[in-house]
Amino acid sequence: MKSINDNEEYELSDVVPLEVRRYGSVGSGMAWHKDDVLFDPCQVEIVFTLDNNSNCRTMWKGKMPKSQESDGEQTKIYEIETEPNSAIFLQAGGVEHCVSSLKVGERTILKFAFVCRDSQVREDAKAVLGQFVSKNSLGSTHMGKLSKRKVKKR
Repeated sequence: MKSINDNEEYELSDVVPLEVRRYGSVGSGMAWHKDDVLFDPCQVEIVFTLDNNSNCRTMWKGKMPKSQESDGEQTKIYEIETEPNSAIFLQAGGVEHCVSSLKVGERTILKFAFVCRDSQVREDAKAVLGQFVSKNSLGSTHMGKLSKRKVKKR
């Protein structure tokens, strides 16, 4: 699997569907996971918070600064309460993350994916993506037509 390249242009995928998620009932959240890698090079997934008056926290595991390591422990759990109109960018297959269980309020997000113009669908992802596109669009490069909206990784 190729990783993100600084020189590549990324476009909003119209193959990976836009998701709207509402965390509105007590206990809703998301367990620890890494996003599935669907393309090669892998996609970048973006979680945009529309509104949030909940106690949900987005958490991720990262390397602990050397100055804080103790007893060989090298990872730390970081967390943030996402504000409305904020975004989190995640490289698929990268950092492990979760959303804590909701106790009060609600949170609504949009989740979407950007793919490299020359990315190829991974063989092991065709079955997952096949439910969103017709079989004849499973080409040798990306699946389906990509939108004209572009983002350059900086």
